[in-house]
Amino acid sequence: IGLALPWLATLAEDLPWVPFQGPLALASSIPGAWATAVGCIAGAVFGAGLAVVTIRDALRVTVASDVVSFERHGVTRPYVHSEVSAVFLDGKRLVVVDGASREVLCDELDATPEQIENAFRRHGYPWREDDPYAEFFQRWVPGTPELPSTVNAVFAARETSLRNKDGKDVDDLRSELLEKGFVVRDRKARQYWRSLR
Repeated sequence: IGLALPWLATLAEDLPWVPFQGPLALASSIPGAWATAVGCIAGAVFGAGLAVVTIRDALRVTVASDVVSFERHGVTRPYVHSEVSAVFLDGKRLVVVDGASREVLCDELDATPEQIENAFRRHGYPWREDDPYAEFFQRWVPGTPELPSTVNAVFAARETSLRNKDGKDVDDLRSELLEKGFVVRDRKARQYWRSLR
């Protein structure tokens, strides 16, 4: 992108609806070789910044024989081996379940399924091929009679957040449901729930 920046700036300058016309005019006015050098440097700086943000926001999982810990955004949550009752993959998400059937982690991890499975098996964690509680999930529909009205309200708010692709709110509301005693699973913007066993 940095290499093509001068050409793109010249092209975009002729389109009045494109924002940042001033910076684009400046970029297109830089002479040939300098424009290429400046574009490449700007692209490298942007790429490095993006890499730093991606690494900072990535989930880190440390697996040891006595404890497994999850770190994101500088916050570490450890769980001792005896608290973990099941570990499995749900699509691309790593799921760790405690003895009360709470999903203490349900998040994407940047590693191959084989690497994840080997790490947990090597340290003696109860690896499962599938969710041991899968049969207890049922689809949430507005006003589900088995659920209290306050829980239905949280599900309704979460459905709106799913439609709006507001990942932070979706995760916050998942935690709120877990505190109320309900595990939630998403399938193509549909919510499925089960109570803690």
